[in-house]
Order: sequence, then structure tokens, then C-alpha cells
Amino acid sequence: MSSLKYTDGYPAGARIGAMCHYSQAVILPHGIVKLSGQGGWDRETGSLSPAGANGQDASKEKEFFDVATQIDNAFAAIEILLRDTGCSNGWSDVYLVRTYQPNLNSDDFSVLVSKLKEKCGENHRPIWTALGVDKLALEGMKVEIEVEAILPTASK
Repeated sequence: MSSLKYTDGYPAGARIGAMCHYSQAVILPHGIVKLSGQGGWDRETGSLSPAGANGQDASKEKEFFDVATQIDNAFAAIEILLRDTGCSNGWSDVYLVRTYQPNLNSDDFSVLVSKLKEKCGENHRPIWTALGVDKLALEGMKVEIEVEAILPTASK
């Protein structure tokens, strides 16, 4: 499997990946790019809380980012990983999206739909599966987004 290229893309991705023994993205043969599920953590600190990774503000220790902030954070992490893997067209290179949310409701789903439309534009509609789940990996996680893309050079 030495032909596979793995990357973590951003500081928190490397820390979380090292902690849990996985990579944030892989480039497969034929230019297929797969991203692991991106949560709503802060890309620098890896925290899901405004208190930060080191809990600097103990009063906010169990206060987690709201779902809209977590969705924004996950989409931003995806964009970093797409660029890092060579998907120079960003979301236009994405052909598949999977979203996971505990307590999936119509308001949270609407936030996801709006963000996907904003990032993809009206003329690009990747396939998408949205799943409601009992729980995600970390306490306070409200969304996890997984995407697959194809490198622009591979699609020619």
C-alpha cells in the first residue's frame, strides 16, 4: 500500500489523528480522494468548546459550540483537506457527501443544506446521504461530515 498518500491537513487534524491512530485524508490510485469524517472542532485547538483545548475557561468546560458553528468548522476543515490533497476546484471536485448527526432535526438539516448549497453552488450536486445517529465519537460533537472527491487531473 505504499502508493497511498495520507495527510492530516491542519494542526488539530494531526493531533486528533495521532491520538486515535488514523489519518484525515487519503489519495487512492486513479485520483480518488477520501476524507475521514470531519467534526465541528476548532481547526487549531481541536476543541469542541469555546473554552479551548486546554480548558482555559473552566466555566465553559461543558459548553460546546452550537450546531451551526460545528457545521462551519467541519466544512472549513474539509476545504483545507481538499486543497492539501490537490483538489484545486474545492467542492466542485466532491462527488459524495455523508453527514452524521445525533438528534437530527429539520432545523439542523436545513443548516447543512444551506451550507452545502453555498459551497457547491446551484450547478454542482454531489450525491449525499444524511444519517441520524445515536452518538458521535467525542462528547459534544453535533456533526461529522465525510466526503469523497476526485482529483481534477484524474477526471480528464
